[in-house]
Amino acid sequence: MWLSLVIIRTLLAALLGAWVTKKLVHLGHDVNFFVMYLIQFICLSVFVAYTHYINFDPILIFLGFCCASGNYCLWRAFKISITKASLFMLLDDILAIALAWFLLDEIKELNLTMLFGAGLVLSACFLQAFISFETDKADKNGSFSFSFSFALILWSLGFGFAWGIVDFSFAYYNDQGLIEVEYGFPYYLGALLTSAFILVLNTEDAQKNLPNRFSLGVLIAIAALVNLSCFFLDYATYGLAPVTKVQPVLQFTGLIGPILVGLFIFNEKDALTPSEKRVLILGLTGAALVISS
Repeated sequence: MWLSLVIIRTLLAALLGAWVTKKLVHLGHDVNFFVMYLIQFICLSVFVAYTHYINFDPILIFLGFCCASGNYCLWRAFKISITKASLFMLLDDILAIALAWFLLDEIKELNLTMLFGAGLVLSACFLQAFISFETDKADKNGSFSFSFSFALILWSLGFGFAWGIVDFSFAYYNDQGLIEVEYGFPYYLGALLTSAFILVLNTEDAQKNLPNRFSLGVLIAIAALVNLSCFFLDYATYGLAPVTKVQPVLQFTGLIGPILVGLFIFNEKDALTPSEKRVLILGLTGAALVISS
């Protein structure tokens, strides 16, 4: 049962979600980001009004902050490169699994194959960072600069850390008996407040050649519904299986989907060096070992 939910989630988030996010980040990400969370909060509020499950748990509001700040990092990373960002996105899965090992007593699921696969993933991340920095030095005649590559790594790490906590929390609160709506209201309240704060800061440049309002509205609505659907699917999945079983599957499918979108829809394959392609294969191999364990 849980595996079928993961497959549906993969089609939504890793393929459709990656595509619509890449489209939106080039059309004014701060405003669109806020509107996306406003739509999600309104939709969730309808469920709350029907079920009467409402609370203002500050921890869940903080997790909403993690959700929105992590997703904002993801948007900024995707604006640079979906393909390269996807590799660093694996770190949220590794963090969630590590937390489950020690806080949910799932360490009994640990085995050498999983450890070796996780080691390959981390090695691929470090190698990608090293290649990016060396490429930047060559472009700048040996002098270090805070470039797109450095920004990509920082944004991707921000997503990985924030969403590692969020993913683990889904499993933890399932164990505590909270249903999706009861968890979701303060969670999306925190996400909405965070997106509003980001909008107030509004550091993005003005965008040119924007599509008409209807087309932009459709893209934002798709992004909001995809994200809200993934929340319900993820929360239900963690209630059916332990993190150490769910997360490796999400890790692999969440890597493959965005890479395919980046390479073949947005033509990012031309921007990858031979070394980066080999590192990507290393990361995929590590993810495959983790899922096979």
